[in-house]
Amino acid sequence: MGNGPDDINTIYPDGLSVTTIPSHVFRPPNHIMKYEISQIQYVEFLNSLNKTAQNNRVTTDILGTSITDVFVFTETSTVAPFTRYGIRCDATLPNGGPVSFYCDYNDNGVPNENDDGQNIAMNYLSGEDLFAYFDWAGLSPLNEMEYEQICRGIYNPVPK
Repeated sequence: MGNGPDDINTIYPDGLSVTTIPSHVFRPPNHIMKYEISQIQYVEFLNSLNKTAQNNRVTTDILGTSITDVFVFTETSTVAPFTRYGIRCDATLPNGGPVSFYCDYNDNGVPNENDDGQNIAMNYLSGEDLFAYFDWAGLSPLNEMEYEQICRGIYNPVPK
């Protein structure tokens, strides 16, 4: 850690250096997600949004009152297994209110059954989608300092 060309940057955006930050800040973080965001977690996020915000987080336009591409991330009317997406909504959408999303990986129209892919990891999320989910879930991306603390474990930083 230091400010040399081969060192880990120790200056925070507000100008505080490592030497001016209390030692308790350097404890390894304990808020790191161990697993990927699952499809059911993303469904819960989508279902907490209003219709306009939902439309910004899916690829199918859901602002009308009906759609044919009910699998809203693949823009298809049936499951596309190679994409591993099972998130869908009904073809008839509410007029003005939020859309209700659910997992239906086996494509039988019954929401959230055991084999509907709830625990499949969300893939192909854009940066905006990811940050919107993080904001909703109270999370933040891992920064370089946290990564270094995790790698270091219980040991103190070693200069250079």
